[in-house]
Amino acid sequence: MVAEAQGRIVGDVAICAVTLTDGPAGWYALGPVSVEPSMQRTGVGSELVRAGLQRLIELDAKGCVMLGDPAFYSRFGFAHQPELRDPGPSAGYFVALSFLPSRPQGQVRHHAAFTGEAQPLARADPLRQAPPGRSGP
Repeated sequence: MVAEAQGRIVGDVAICAVTLTDGPAGWYALGPVSVEPSMQRTGVGSELVRAGLQRLIELDAKGCVMLGDPAFYSRFGFAHQPELRDPGPSAGYFVALSFLPSRPQGQVRHHAAFTGEAQPLARADPLRQAPPGRSGP
C-alpha cells in the first residue's frame, strides 16, 4: 500500500503472509513501513499502519506480526508476545497483534523471499546457443 501527497508517493507499507509453527493459518506480517523524511511526523506512517490493519481485517486475518519499536506500535494494539517467536536477531522489536481471543504460540516463518533462502530466478544467457530446431537465442 502507498500513501500519496500532491501526486507523489510519500510512504508505503508491505503486507505478506506468514505461517506459525503452532497456530492457525491466516497470519500476516506488516512492514516495513517507510515514509519520506520530509513527511515523517505528519501522521502518514500511522495512516499506513491503520490502512494495513484494516485490509487484514477485510481479509479475515487471524493476526499480524511486525518488527518495530514496541513503544510506537503499541498504540495500534501490538505488543511483545513471548509465545510467538521470530528467529531473527531483533527479538526485542518483534511485536504481534492477534485478532482472535486466544493467543497462538510458535515460531513465525516468513516467505523465503524475506529470509534470504529463496533461489534466484534463472536468467537467460543471451550468448547461449539456441536448442536444435530453433533459430536465434
